[in-house]
Amino acid sequence: MDIHIASPIRLLIVESHPVQYRTPVYERLEQLCPGALHVVFASDFSTRGGHDKGFNAEISWDSNLLGGFPFTVLNYGLTRSPNGWKDLDGKGLSPLIRRLQPKAILLTSLNYRYDHIAYALARRSGIPLWMRCETQDYAIRRSSVKSFMRSIYYRLLYSGISMAFPIGELNRQHWISHGMKPDRLSYAKYCTPNRVAVIDHQERQGRRNILRRSLGLCPERLLVAFFGKLIPKKDPALLLDAVPMVFKPLLQRIALVFVGSGELQPELQRNASIIQALYGIPIFFPGFVNQMALVDWYLAADVVVLPSIRAGETWGLVVNEALQAGCSVVASEAVGCTADFGGWERFRTIPVGSALHLARALGDLACYPRSFEWASEGLKAYSVEAAAQSLASAIANLD
Repeated sequence: MDIHIASPIRLLIVESHPVQYRTPVYERLEQLCPGALHVVFASDFSTRGGHDKGFNAEISWDSNLLGGFPFTVLNYGLTRSPNGWKDLDGKGLSPLIRRLQPKAILLTSLNYRYDHIAYALARRSGIPLWMRCETQDYAIRRSSVKSFMRSIYYRLLYSGISMAFPIGELNRQHWISHGMKPDRLSYAKYCTPNRVAVIDHQERQGRRNILRRSLGLCPERLLVAFFGKLIPKKDPALLLDAVPMVFKPLLQRIALVFVGSGELQPELQRNASIIQALYGIPIFFPGFVNQMALVDWYLAADVVVLPSIRAGETWGLVVNEALQAGCSVVASEAVGCTADFGGWERFRTIPVGSALHLARALGDLACYPRSFEWASEGLKAYSVEAAAQSLASAIANLD
């Protein structure tokens, strides 16, 4: 089905499905370059809601993922997240490309047969290929043989990419390591819609106070939060492991909250009850919280922790959301965005699985007064506006 389709266009964006942190970029890009782009989704399963394996819950996103830009969905029949390479096959892509006659095609992954079909069609038609993806070389440990074979694969594929848009420092290093010339790179850094930006300081403080009071937290409590799927990859249990190592004065005023759900939740709750009994620390499990309501939880938190293991945490977008709300952040060195944010004033990077380093980082960050704006200036480069402007500049330079 085609929505607001026009022909010809300047840029065709190839997406597997609507993603809540990418479609806002396309909406802004359409405003900057009216009529210049079209997005083709292999499926729209993410807009329908349903059981999310990671959250282990029925999920329906409360934000519009298909507003403000022209698009086509090729397959309305897929009702679940694709499990493998063959699940998205690209049927209907070839006639769409012939009809739209794009000046360039932007790929966002190489995970599915669909992506490779788009790649092949572009090469066969002589259409320049662009790419914006989150791939990097440090998210997963690999043997030297696997790394070598992987590099050959990427060098071969990337030889057909005329321009790439790194999302961050490790992604930029990946492109250069696998043969891309620096002059063919233009940052379009990873971003999420900044829902805090439209709220003034007084309302931010008010919403923070209301939620904290509902939890029974006094203003002096340091609320340390985990946001996301409660799964082994994210290692949320490290927060509980760190509690006995926290310096005693801080131990008397700390509180924990796990905002999310997943397979580890029952175990975490059992262990949390033991920690509460031993140390008297308030620990909360509000469950899955949808996008619009998440803002208040970020505002209520003081420190956000993402202690992921090295199992594919290529970026860690909850960090962007935490920084937008002015939270301090602790992330493990396996989280991709630490290469970008690691030197920021209220950001601490810890070794994977180190409860001791987490406890020390919390003690360090507890010294800072709560600020909603401390990261605002640095985040301008990691905004929807900055990413859309980068793509718009590339569109303007198309022949």
